[in-house]
Amino acid sequence: MKWKLNKSSTGRHPGWYQYAPLFAGLNKPVKFTYKYHKQKAIRHPLNSRVAKRYAAFWTILADIDSVKAFVKQINKLIEFNSGQDVLEENQQILIQGLFIAALTTYGRCFTSSGGRKNTPQANEIFSGDRNALKRHEIIMDLRNAYAAHHHELQGQEFIPVLLTVNKRGKKGHTVTVEYKTIFTDYLNEIHDNCQIIIEKINDILEKTYSKMMQNDPDIIGILYKPTIDILVRKASLTHQDAFEIITEYIKHIPESATGMEMEINGIKDICIFNTHAGKRLQNFYAKWNSEWQFRVESILE
Repeated sequence: MKWKLNKSSTGRHPGWYQYAPLFAGLNKPVKFTYKYHKQKAIRHPLNSRVAKRYAAFWTILADIDSVKAFVKQINKLIEFNSGQDVLEENQQILIQGLFIAALTTYGRCFTSSGGRKNTPQANEIFSGDRNALKRHEIIMDLRNAYAAHHHELQGQEFIPVLLTVNKRGKKGHTVTVEYKTIFTDYLNEIHDNCQIIIEKINDILEKTYSKMMQNDPDIIGILYKPTIDILVRKASLTHQDAFEIITEYIKHIPESATGMEMEINGIKDICIFNTHAGKRLQNFYAKWNSEWQFRVESILE
């Protein structure tokens, strides 16, 4: 089974593919593998707070994409059956199931769970848009009352009814219950709010990604390891000093730049030399600048 990585407005995933089994046991670990085009990629699990925040909002975006897919499929089924006088039971059950899935998945994005500690606040997501916030409240009420807890909705009545063929039921009778099972009149509300949520979550992901690339020690240690190693060997810096210098430098380079594009000589122009590491690096440059010029590209070749 091949899954393409979720594509957000950050545009950082073209060409990357995630491979995982379509079905897995509840308590069995799932093995993910990755490729960049046809080349196998190496996994580096991250454990920093900012990385976990990125993961939380990434999964929220994936959930909202699922909600949109559920609503789209419901509309297709409704359109397909629009010419029918009677909706077949299996079609009704399918639409109802998709609607419940849309409600519960939407609601999950705004409720904390064991695996996802970061959740968006509705008043921030829909800030300045009272109509959208009102739609959100209606959707959450539907989710809480109808899909999650099965309580009665406001205005929802369950009416037991005796049916008879004639007045006294001598020719046939039965008892049924009247209640509304599908709230398709809220599909547009769900779809419109999803569009707003996607835009806001993408903005959060963009900012979190930048912060993660600049501050996550695991990411810096992996992407800039050759540079850190050279500073340790050639400049006689401690690993911690070299790491601090690289971290400071990353804050000043373009977000699109990579470790391979970083020129070591550029560090001395932006580094804060009043630190212990900075002074040692300054001495290093005074000694080596005339005879030792290099770029990271040559190191990684």
